Amino acid sequence: MARANHQVVLLTQALSEDEEAKSGDQVASELAKHDWSTPYLLCCKPAKSFFLRKQREGKFAGLLSKSVVAGNYLRKSGVFADWVDGARSYWPLLVPKFKPQICWATFGCTDAWLIAQSVADLGNIPWVMDIKDGWDPGIPARLRGLLARRFGNAAWMTSNSNLMADNAKKWFRQEHTTVYSGIASELIDCQTTTHARGEFHMVLIGSLYHESLLQKFLGGVETWLERLSDSERSHVRLTYAGSNTRMVEQNISRFGSACRVDCRGYLAFSEFVELIRSASVNAYLWRPATFHHKLVELLACGRPMIAFPGEHEESKALARQVSGQLNCCPTPEALIDCLQSIWQGRMSQGTGIDKKALQSFTWDSQVQILLSAFRNVLPA
Repeated sequence: MARANHQVVLLTQALSEDEEAKSGDQVASELAKHDWSTPYLLCCKPAKSFFLRKQREGKFAGLLSKSVVAGNYLRKSGVFADWVDGARSYWPLLVPKFKPQICWATFGCTDAWLIAQSVADLGNIPWVMDIKDGWDPGIPARLRGLLARRFGNAAWMTSNSNLMADNAKKWFRQEHTTVYSGIASELIDCQTTTHARGEFHMVLIGSLYHESLLQKFLGGVETWLERLSDSERSHVRLTYAGSNTRMVEQNISRFGSACRVDCRGYLAFSEFVELIRSASVNAYLWRPATFHHKLVELLACGRPMIAFPGEHEESKALARQVSGQLNCCPTPEALIDCLQSIWQGRMSQGTGIDKKALQSFTWDSQVQILLSAFRNVLPA
């Protein structure tokens, strides 16, 4: 959006508790001097909240945990109310100093919506709700209708997939636009990393959802490894990148010395790109309630992909659109067969991805779709 000559304030929670909150005067001064060729990043330090902090640390269990969650949803419309309170002092400043024309916020969490709704109300401007997670799995059942009504005054809805939009339509009646997460243009031009001779690098990416699902996936990998010779196994490496490092580490001991394993956690974008480009195969775990929003990035790197134990038709269609190799493996046995097939062709350096088709998924292309949605609700 900034590259398309639009001025953007990106309001987020501060990443570190040690980060000092900016004063209103400092923000006003920075806004006046900002180079709008890039977004202005406004990091908001959360207010102190004993109960929310302990809840996130897992200190509460059972009824007490549910009470903290339900109480915050009922009283403050979200479970990151400390972030909302930390951001609140900036709202009256943003309206006169920045003069926003529209607010856009992602669910995620309802707290982002609350901030967008509140700033929009102060400025008498429209706000647009974005959906990247399912409403049903994300919100307690008895609160879904109530919270949907609280946010029912959004002017439009965007989502990161048709799947998420379809799931939201039973709660929200707004007109809708799908805007895929997209890719950096540079990713299309990157060359696939050349492997060391015979190396087989398997990369597992993203959320793992349930330990039982991870165990089935690792069980398939283990069986496949057992069918290789000792010499062949010495060329296999498994890397995990995502937020569930502890879960992987607790379940990876079963591999023994059969395979080199590396848990990387969250990665900077450049490191993530280098990792998926270095893979012989990129894999992720799937559950029906989710849309794997990094799918297009994985397709763009031109390596074979595995979705275990399946994928939505929308994702399969995206892969076909760009000639990507997306292998959906419904069982551990299918996973074993797929790994063996990719292993046998491991010296191949790419999947013949259609780079021209990928151009429609760049950030610069997808932002035009987003801006078109905004124009539908902005005054003529």
